[in-house]
Amino acid sequence: MKLQLLCLFSLVSSVLASKGAGPYQTVFFWYAYRMEIEAFGEATVIAPKCPSPCDFDTFIKYIQKEPKLDRKGRPIGNITPFTGSTGIGNNLEPDVETAVDKLNAVGYQSVNSVNKLLPGTFPNDDRAPGLPLILDPMVQRIQEARQKLGNNAKAASILSKLQECMAGVSSARKQENAKNIIDAFNKEKDKRKYTFETKTMTKESKDGTKYTALDTEQMLADNQNAKENVKKFIQNFVTDYNSGKIQGANNPKGHFIAIEACEQVRNTLESPLPCT
Repeated sequence: MKLQLLCLFSLVSSVLASKGAGPYQTVFFWYAYRMEIEAFGEATVIAPKCPSPCDFDTFIKYIQKEPKLDRKGRPIGNITPFTGSTGIGNNLEPDVETAVDKLNAVGYQSVNSVNKLLPGTFPNDDRAPGLPLILDPMVQRIQEARQKLGNNAKAASILSKLQECMAGVSSARKQENAKNIIDAFNKEKDKRKYTFETKTMTKESKDGTKYTALDTEQMLADNQNAKENVKKFIQNFVTDYNSGKIQGANNPKGHFIAIEACEQVRNTLESPLPCT
């Protein structure tokens, strides 16, 4: 049964509140860019055309996706380009949480142009690739930079911030996915006229991350008179949710893939370089 899969990804970080994954991803991109420059003197893979001098604000303005315009030159959709200042100034190594807070404070949308970010991989912005396709070439370049820099203090400082960013991305995506799961569960329960109470529980993973999951055992225990009906509903929900059949489930498969990619990146960045 797939109940374990449901619980595994029903995660909520105890420290991230509602910051979301987007700002952490943007700060990760910034530090990947800085790592490339530190190693090679210039960026040829990550945002190579960012106007010089490319400080933090210049970078985030450069990589943001421009909205499409209608015939009268008005923006289509909800993308509002950021044109102000985060206040970070010429600090090339801002604290990760400070940078994330600044991005949230100014309303930066973290809708990025993959063509500007990785033009060698994505020659246009016609279709937005999934997060794993963006991270792959970026992490490859980070690894090349690590190899070039060795274990000097600057490289170690930037690598530490990259690790912190990716931990933030992963935790925030788990948080968002957890909310999606529980919201979808309650909507489906209401839709099918079930009246039993949704029960959740707090768990802690091996790395110390606290998370909230649906407590399926407690829901079954609380509904002995209708245990088989409740069990069948839960089983059907898990199957339908994982397969994308639940209307309004907000792309569960895409979330699972993105979370897995984040964990793989964390493992790569936290591991010693392979011997060459």
